[in-house]
Amino acid sequence: MKSKLMQCKMLSYYDYIIAVAFTIMVLIFVYQLWEINIFKVPFVYGGDGLTGLAASKMMITEDKLFFESDRLGAPFGYAAYDGAQSTYLPNYVKKAVTIISSNWIFVTNFSYLSGFVIISCVSLAVLKKLGIDRRVAVILSILYSCLPYHFLRGEAHYSLSLYLPVPIAVYYIVQHMQGNILSKSRNYLNWNNIKYLMAMIIIGIGGLYYAFFTCFFICVAAVYILINEKKIQRLMEPLLSIVIITGSVVIGYIPTIVYKLKFGENPEGIIRAIGEIDLYGLKFAQLIMPITNHRIDFLADFKRQYNKNYVVNENDMVSLGLIFTIGFLVLLLYIWKKDRVHKKSYLHEVSCLNLAALLYATVGGAISIQGVFFSMLRAGNRISIFIAFFSCICMGVLLSNFIQEKISCSKYLYLLLGCIFIVGIFDCTQKSYVNKEKIITLVNSDQKFIEKIEEMEEEGMILQLPLMKYPENGNIVYMGDYAHMIGYLYSDHLKWSYGVYKGRNGSNLLDELETENLSAFEMALTAARMGYKGIYINRDGYLKEDLNKLENGLRFALKCEPVKSSLEDKVYFSLKDFAKQHAIATDYCSLEFVDGVYDQEENAEFMWRWVDQKSQFRIYSWAEDQQKVNLTFKVQSYWPEGNYTLSVKGKNENLFQIYPEETICSMEVELDPGFNMFEMSTDAPLIEAEGDDRNLCFMLTDYSFGDSGYN
Repeated sequence: MKSKLMQCKMLSYYDYIIAVAFTIMVLIFVYQLWEINIFKVPFVYGGDGLTGLAASKMMITEDKLFFESDRLGAPFGYAAYDGAQSTYLPNYVKKAVTIISSNWIFVTNFSYLSGFVIISCVSLAVLKKLGIDRRVAVILSILYSCLPYHFLRGEAHYSLSLYLPVPIAVYYIVQHMQGNILSKSRNYLNWNNIKYLMAMIIIGIGGLYYAFFTCFFICVAAVYILINEKKIQRLMEPLLSIVIITGSVVIGYIPTIVYKLKFGENPEGIIRAIGEIDLYGLKFAQLIMPITNHRIDFLADFKRQYNKNYVVNENDMVSLGLIFTIGFLVLLLYIWKKDRVHKKSYLHEVSCLNLAALLYATVGGAISIQGVFFSMLRAGNRISIFIAFFSCICMGVLLSNFIQEKISCSKYLYLLLGCIFIVGIFDCTQKSYVNKEKIITLVNSDQKFIEKIEEMEEEGMILQLPLMKYPENGNIVYMGDYAHMIGYLYSDHLKWSYGVYKGRNGSNLLDELETENLSAFEMALTAARMGYKGIYINRDGYLKEDLNKLENGLRFALKCEPVKSSLEDKVYFSLKDFAKQHAIATDYCSLEFVDGVYDQEENAEFMWRWVDQKSQFRIYSWAEDQQKVNLTFKVQSYWPEGNYTLSVKGKNENLFQIYPEETICSMEVELDPGFNMFEMSTDAPLIEAEGDDRNLCFMLTDYSFGDSGYN
């Protein structure tokens, strides 16, 4: 008896060893890892991939889980709490890799590659728990970890590509539908219940989409229970699962909640329009069609024709591949089967979940109704990874039954499984995912370029042009989103202007440096007064005519040639000699309106802003020490009769009289480094303007510091 038990355990260990070995073989084959130095070459070098690389570097150098850095968004700093999700699990995996290496490229690559192995092992454990033949489970678990979804999400969407919560979630959802999960013994802290609790927490911290979809499927399971068993008490465990998952998500959001309580909500942060729900919805055709750039030419051409005629975005990542497509179609047919011959096969339960996923996430499905109330979770196509595991279970059951009933010879069994494995991998993977030569060339050029800048400046702030908002600015001409992250990646001491979160302190202050509004000399002078040591230009962000005007203007103003990258796609102008020559001090001040001041208007004669009876503005002092500056502004009352008082209160209060004619108000203000808040109030009455619901009181026509004017 003991020898049989030992033999079963050994076979179980062998299953995982085989799954790990074959998964690694697939990765070596698909990524051609013998040609890539994973210490020096990232798999993705652009767009969201750059944020993933930056996150790895922050994790190593800043040692903070919720990423913060004072070397991005200089001088205001980088804080990503507005966009933070309860996605701790991928960060924990990445953090574990930092124990063995401080190389941020290796940490990113290895974390991503290890995800394939982790998902293979977790999927294998779940499939075996569901009673699927261990040999079939090994093959299917590898295919599930090597889905097109995984390769196409890649490092750019690492938090989604690490989808290990999905198999765990599906297992417990099915268990809910079959019967009770929790052990009813006196000791509730038994191993079975602890595993269940840990599983729900993992789902909760594994990503908001996966947590939300799991709760949706648990609700489907609850309806299934009510229809089939009509026992309300059976709903207690599904409800408990939702509570634990939701609680884990909420706990994960505590840092974000605290941040927003301290600094307020950010309406300019991440915005999700309701119309995007259909744009990123699930499409049935894309589930069953071959992947884009298929290895077989005629299938690749077929998919190319489809992509030319329809809107294609991340919803193109949902292809199930041939093997799982068979399982998917079988599940759609099985839903109509009345005779449930194999009760323990879970096919009926899984087919219900599969249909529910389609009804919910398909373009025009229930998710569109949900979007009326809540549109932040817009990408219904991401539910495809659940559909893939439903299909995986279906194929596991079908193959296990087929083997048991039809195949008695091991030779034929392994031949069948080998064919399924080869066909599955061949069908699910493209010829190439990494443009090695291009990435190596870009990496070498960028690294040497940034190192040159750091040698020149050693420390200090660098202004990055063109100005790009963070996050989700979108491309600027040929310059990809997040391209300015490159400066941070390859430097250790310099601080970079890019990275202030949209809608947060300082996010709009650099708009004063828009190259279309200033001459090159004025921009260089302003940047130097702000404390920037140099100007970094990504040439891809400009049209040729604008780029020539900017660079020639800076050459003339600074009387120097820029440092160029080896690819000449980036240049750098140092402001060091310019600042010395003109004896420029860091004394710049920026004014921005906070509340009660409306957007600028203009006519042929002048420009103005309407101001409420009570309003606020703040001045940012770029100086390192306290400074006194003369603030002058021009105001004008609408009312022809009488004089009214205007109070401007900072550290001290200043009183002015405002008249129907334009009035100049001048005051000396003492500014601390950073933001300084001011309040304005007046006894002038509001203006009743027909069709305008704003509180209009008086006009602010101009303001300036010293001799410099800003509208």
